[in-house]
Amino acid sequence: MPSLKVPPETAVRLLTEKLEETEEMLRIRKVLEYYDFVGWCSRVWTLIDEIYGPDSSYPEEVRSMGVPRCTCSGSAEVQFMLLGEYYNRLSGYLDEIQQANEKQEEG
Repeated sequence: MPSLKVPPETAVRLLTEKLEETEEMLRIRKVLEYYDFVGWCSRVWTLIDEIYGPDSSYPEEVRSMGVPRCTCSGSAEVQFMLLGEYYNRLSGYLDEIQQANEKQEEG
């Protein structure tokens, strides 16, 4: 696991909060305006920057997921697909931190 810039408990809390927000957006099928969605993505990128150290590829990995193209007839389905991808990626990061934390506590 890459090094963390914050304590594991803080990383877990921050990721859990973002996951809950994302889950709610998916549950109610909340569609954001294009630039609101770009802002949401940017906040996710900043969150990952705050959590992981410079040896991590995660900030670049999450940025590479990108945002949908701006179109007047932008598809809500594309936004939900990307939200699902972000949710899965953040869940993976959270699981990794929790597993590493459990191993440290055991050993």
